[in-house]
Amino acid sequence: MCIAIVIGSIRAARLSDRPALYLKTQFEQAGHQVDLVDLRELNLPVFADNPEMPAGAHHFIESIKQADGVVLVSPEYNHTYGSALKNALDYLRKQELMHIPLACVGVSNGFAGGVRALLMLRASIPTLGAVLTPMVVPVPMAADTFPNPDGQTCTNEKVSGQLATLVKELGVYSEHFGAIKSALQG
Repeated sequence: MCIAIVIGSIRAARLSDRPALYLKTQFEQAGHQVDLVDLRELNLPVFADNPEMPAGAHHFIESIKQADGVVLVSPEYNHTYGSALKNALDYLRKQELMHIPLACVGVSNGFAGGVRALLMLRASIPTLGAVLTPMVVPVPMAADTFPNPDGQTCTNEKVSGQLATLVKELGVYSEHFGAIKSALQG
């Protein structure tokens, strides 16, 4: 199974990359192939529905299309998910995410852990045809929860337990929905 993990922040001082890197390791240890999609590296222009698609958009769309499951790791900015992630999602059409299991992780340096961003994000994802997994993981106090930039250390047992459940759940959903997607297309 291939899992695409999208780092939904492009800010220089972001924290979303830390849980994304942690998840990458966890998925790999569970036997999954991982495509880490960093929106900062893609440098997507503001979506304008132009006939010529920028190279970064092609890469993003192909990463999503090739994935058996997707994790969106989103910061919370102004009580919602960030504009970089919103912009990237605007490049997707319904057929790219149709029947693909999708999990959401919220990241904040506050106590709520991006819960408001998760609520807004989960409200918009079904319109793209993705299948939301039940497990939602808010990461509060992200700089303390993931103190190292490499994301390999999680100091919050509750968060690490929730992320372990997310890895298992998305793996199971990806396997089963892969069969459903194949049956519907064939």
